[in-house]
Amino acid sequence: MASDFHVLAPDFRGYGDSERKAIDATRGIADLSDDVVALLDTLEIEGPVDLLGWSAGGNVVIRKFENAAEILQLPEQAIFNCTGLGAGKLFDDPELIPIKGQLSFLMPQPGVDYNLLGGNQYMFVRSDGIALGGTYSKNEWDTAVDPVVRDRMIAGHQRMFDGMRRLQGSTTHPNS
Repeated sequence: MASDFHVLAPDFRGYGDSERKAIDATRGIADLSDDVVALLDTLEIEGPVDLLGWSAGGNVVIRKFENAAEILQLPEQAIFNCTGLGAGKLFDDPELIPIKGQLSFLMPQPGVDYNLLGGNQYMFVRSDGIALGGTYSKNEWDTAVDPVVRDRMIAGHQRMFDGMRRLQGSTTHPNS
């Protein structure tokens, strides 16, 4: 194919060496389409372009539903419900309420290649950083970051690691 065409194989945002730029949840796949157009513009590629894609077997389709009956009409066998705060209205269920959680992200740390679960706190290592979590606010509709909750969560993780350091320092190893 490369002998007949000029082939480009860009990484989508967040993959490979691409920019760690978030996808706007209200635009979804349109952000990725805009990225391809921007790349073509930057490279000054004009005229007809053949675009090919490959997949690991899944599709992302963004649709708006007015009620659960519309969802049940879908032909797909597996559906991921990502309606978030709109779930109560969509399913006509006043008992569905939001549970707000907050995450804080640390830069990647060399040597930190493990996850932790302790009490009501957790730490998950990702390729783009370390996710700290452990907050839970029932019936909280506000999606803004609460700096008091964030600071309390980070301090709790710090106490957990300080405690592990103290334990490590007081432990006598049989081979030492």
